[in-house]
Amino acid sequence: MNKISIYPKSTLRISKYNKRRAVSDVVAVLILIVIAIIGAVAVGLILSNASHSVGTQAANNGNGSSAETELLIGGSTTIFPVTQLAAPTFQSTYHVNLIDAQGGSGAGMQGVISGALDIGAASSSSAVYAAVTYITSNSIQGVTINPTLIGGSGIVFITNTVGGHGAFISDPTPSACNEFSSRAIFEMYNEPNGQFAINAGACATGILDASGVVACGVGLNCFQTYGRGDNSGTQDTVTGWLTGSTVSVYPYANSVGETGNAGLLSAVQACKAVASVGTFSGCVGFVDIGFAKGAPAGVTCPSGWAAGETCGVALPEATSFDATVATLAGTPAATVTVSPVPTATCTTTSDCFLAAGSSTSALESLIEGALSNYANINPTQTANPTTNVYPDSGGSLARSFYYVTNGTPTPLEQEFLNYMTSPSTTTQAFFTNNGYYSVYQFSKA
Repeated sequence: MNKISIYPKSTLRISKYNKRRAVSDVVAVLILIVIAIIGAVAVGLILSNASHSVGTQAANNGNGSSAETELLIGGSTTIFPVTQLAAPTFQSTYHVNLIDAQGGSGAGMQGVISGALDIGAASSSSAVYAAVTYITSNSIQGVTINPTLIGGSGIVFITNTVGGHGAFISDPTPSACNEFSSRAIFEMYNEPNGQFAINAGACATGILDASGVVACGVGLNCFQTYGRGDNSGTQDTVTGWLTGSTVSVYPYANSVGETGNAGLLSAVQACKAVASVGTFSGCVGFVDIGFAKGAPAGVTCPSGWAAGETCGVALPEATSFDATVATLAGTPAATVTVSPVPTATCTTTSDCFLAAGSSTSALESLIEGALSNYANINPTQTANPTTNVYPDSGGSLARSFYYVTNGTPTPLEQEFLNYMTSPSTTTQAFFTNNGYYSVYQFSKA
């Protein structure tokens, strides 16, 4: 049985055997399940044994002679649809069997560290930085995180559009409750069970602040927060914006955990009930803007939805500025800039609420401008750029996408990285068709 000619990179590197596509699909399922739930060393050992077993099965069935070289990629659910679009053409051009799995950015980084993956996908610079920190803290030898910037996007907060409560509804009449301060969002997620209500006067304050968020109880219009239950670069970015720390738990704070951007979007669209309260008046969560606009394949949008519009959810403006709670944050009130109450049209960085079914083009332009700050950072040295303009100068919900290898890429890995960073219209479409931006779009002069 012949091994493929990809350079070994660690003592836990999987032995990759020639096998038919049908067998490779089995390995893809194993990667998805095992990486998502088991620690780095265990992943490497189990996947090595599983790969060997499947390879032996292929040989016994007489399939070894029609083998293809394999490239194992996995991680971020945000980047997953990009890789999926690229796979068919790359496979046919380079005669490669590309196996792609998703399990969150953390799983992608663990896969690279353990040797279970050739390339790990991370949807934030903080996820890459966390992997470097993990290696250093645990004195792991023979592993060097080597990221390649491939693209980026931005995260938006989403609310359901059912019921009759103006705080979360796609209301054509502009409302102060169309805007959430970061402090208010923090309080929402940290209420017991992630369930909260809004005081009657909260909408009149101009900004929904911490004093307007209370624990959910009998007689109140209750709302539910949703986060990611899987190790997620999307959530890492949100955590960084809310707390300044790149360390997160899954799900975030006391929210209900969902798997992947698509799962979280679906949960907020449906505004799932929780047994302790019943049917909620509203739900709030966060996803990449590509999912909020229904771009990736597999995302379900309501009847009447059109491409380029918000996919059955409203997008409240997220702002770092909140004069009401300035003293709580340790900032003198006199130095805090309060953003205007957003209108129903997104036009500037401080005026960006989108009702369900609204065009996302203006918001996307803001995100694309913010991404230029990521073009020159080294995510192995810093978690985020120091200059941020989305949603405001107080922090960033924009984030960059990376493919990560262990050390210098092998020739095959480098071919794939070159392919995914090409300025060709074909490569650009892998990103734009998912509502994202390729590195060429925001790093070009």
